[in-house]
Parts: sequence; structure tokens; C-alpha cells
Amino acid sequence: IGAHLGKHAKVVLSRDVTKAAALISHAFTAGLLSMGVDVYDMELESVPINRYCSKFFNADMGIYIQVTHFTGLQNIAIQFFDRNGFQISISEEKRIEKIFFRGDYPRKDVFETGELIYPSHQISSYISNVSNYVDREKIRSGGWKVILDCLNGTASYIFPELLESMNIETTVLRGQMKETLSEYDIMTGTIKSIYNVVNMSKMNREIGVIIGPHGTNINVVDETGNVLSADDISSILCLLYLKYTETKTICLPVNISNAVSRLIEENGGNIRWITTKLRNPEDSIDLFYGGKCRYPYLEQKADPMVTFLRILEYITLEKKELCEVKERLPKINLASATIQCTLEEKASIMGMLSAGAEGKSVELIDGVKIINSNSWILLMPDASQPLIHVYAESDSVRERDRLIQNYSEKIRQFRLNQIQ
Repeated sequence: IGAHLGKHAKVVLSRDVTKAAALISHAFTAGLLSMGVDVYDMELESVPINRYCSKFFNADMGIYIQVTHFTGLQNIAIQFFDRNGFQISISEEKRIEKIFFRGDYPRKDVFETGELIYPSHQISSYISNVSNYVDREKIRSGGWKVILDCLNGTASYIFPELLESMNIETTVLRGQMKETLSEYDIMTGTIKSIYNVVNMSKMNREIGVIIGPHGTNINVVDETGNVLSADDISSILCLLYLKYTETKTICLPVNISNAVSRLIEENGGNIRWITTKLRNPEDSIDLFYGGKCRYPYLEQKADPMVTFLRILEYITLEKKELCEVKERLPKINLASATIQCTLEEKASIMGMLSAGAEGKSVELIDGVKIINSNSWILLMPDASQPLIHVYAESDSVRERDRLIQNYSEKIRQFRLNQIQ
């Protein structure tokens, strides 16, 4: 990475709360400094803060190091962001890999090493910048009370402070950063968290929020204890944009329910279907600052904290409780499945599906999406794993499940014929 960026480049570096991530972070820092790259080491900071600081410090790259869950805490995942806070492109990943496999690392002398910097004002700057994305005074006027569980993750300090700046009375659970000792702790802790927050929300008639250990995902609980899905959250964002901003075009990934698209059309909006693999929208350098198009599903991934504030802004404008808004959201009848195959079979299976869809209404934005009058099915190859992801939706559960079963059987038969 240092060879790719070059001398005098700037990198923002942060990590999760584990000792393994700290070890890798130190190794990264040493390698980057040896290549003449300046490192802004923020130590324990969440992914949204890393994304923001890539812009705030005018860095050439942001790097976040974490231990991955559901692998027995044995694997390290490293995320790379460009100077606008978006995940770097696949072509840039390939260029870095090419340098690594060639071993093409130009040597630097002792006077060309980079500088190690420990920044100090990024949190106050982030909180101040959020005012550009939401109506602070409108949210303050709502007098909201929130139950927040930070899961002892890297957002444990920033999120409560952000809510406090919006005059939101917050009850904080597990608001101290703490190293995770085992995957069992994570699973049981998350289950307990959902149970506790749901019960507290019911009893106190307050909104509950659970933010993930890296600040990359969020669960929102309404005043009656119901958990909002990702589609519910995106639907609320769409309503906010279409009713209270000048935005009229909403970009949706191709695997999203038609119920969401109907909601957009009913409120005078237009839909642009996009690939699920989109990393960096060409028409936006800041997802939250506005523009002709909005990307609600990308916004949820980029910064769940800002996303939650926008939910509060919408229900304040509507003068309703969150449970009332959720009750009026469209019901989703979407199901998904995963089919295993070999890496060699993936291309031939997708070719077979494309050929079999001739004469039907088909979209090829991402995989093969076959559209019927009251149903659709999407078959999409995984970007790296030997898997094919299947999504289906219909007016009836029976028809939806039949679609998944029929195409799963079609793929199984094709694989058997290939083997024979």
C-alpha cells in the first residue's frame, strides 16, 4: 500500500478493540512509515469516523482493521477507503495486489520515512459536520428520549456524545470500549442486548438503538418493542427525501422489494436501479450532502449514526411516534437463499440462466433478474465465494417459495448434467 500511494502520501488508520487488530495496526504503521507515508493513527475509532477523517485530513486513504465475526475470531478484515470515504475500487485493489505479488517496493533512506501523527480534534469536527446533514434545531425540538446500547464497541464514545449534542436524553448501555474475548460472548451479548432494549423500549415508551461493534450497522426499536428492518429504515429515508427535500430520484439495489419502489412512486419519486456491488457513486462525493439522487441503502452502511438522526428528523417533522410511522410502512414479502457451486461452475450456471430467460422480461444490472407480472426472482453470483445468491418476491408466500425451489432445482439438475 505504501508503494502504491508513494512518498508523502497520508493515511488515516484506526482499528477495533481487539489485541489482534492492535498488533496488525502496529505492523501496518511500521510498513507505511518505512515507505515514506505519513500515518494519522486514530487508534480505537469506528468505521464512520475513519471514513469522515479521510476527508477531514485530506488523506489519500483510510484503513480500518478489525477481527471478523463468525470465524471463531480467527480472521482479520481490513477495509480501505478513498479520500472521499468510499470503499476503494476493484481496479485499485488489483493494482495493490499486483505490487504485492511482484514485490515491487522501492527502498527509502533513513531521512525519507513518514511521520506518525496522533490527531485530536476529529470527534468535535465530526459532530459539528453532522449539522450539515440534519436539521439540528428540529431534532432538538422533539425532546426525544433514546435507549442506546453500544455493545462495548468503537462507537461507544462518539455516538452518545453525538446524541447529547442534539439535546437527546440518552440512556447508555455498555458504553465503555471493551475487548471481546470470544465469539460466544458476541453472540450471547447481542441476543441479550436485543432482549433488554426491546423490553426497556416497551416499558419506557422510548426508542431503542443498538449500534454494532464497528459502527457499521444499527438496529432501531420503536416505542412498542418492534425492530425496524433495513427496508423499514430505507423507506423512512425515502419519505424524508421525497416529502421534505427537492430530491426526486432514489437509487435502489436490484435485490430490494417492489414494495419499497411502489412507496417511492406513490410519493412522486423516480427509481433508478443499481448494482448491489456499487462502492462509489459517480454523481456524489458525499452521500449525505444531497444531490439529484439519493442512496438510502448505501447511507445505512456508510454511517448508521447519521441515518438514525435522519429517522428522528423525519418523525419530528411528521409529529408522530416511530411506531406510528412503522405501522404505515409497506409490508415486505421477500425471501432469499444461497446455492453452493464451484468457482468453475458459476459462469456456466449464469450463462444457462441467461439463455433460459430469453423471451421473458429480464434485467441484467446485477446477475439475472426475471420479472413476471406479480413476482420476480434474482440470481446473482457471489463476488468471491463459490455461491449463487437467490432473491424472490411475490404477492403470495407460496408463489415466492415456488420460484426459489424451481430455480434451485434447475441449477441442481444443470450441475448433475455437467458432472455426467
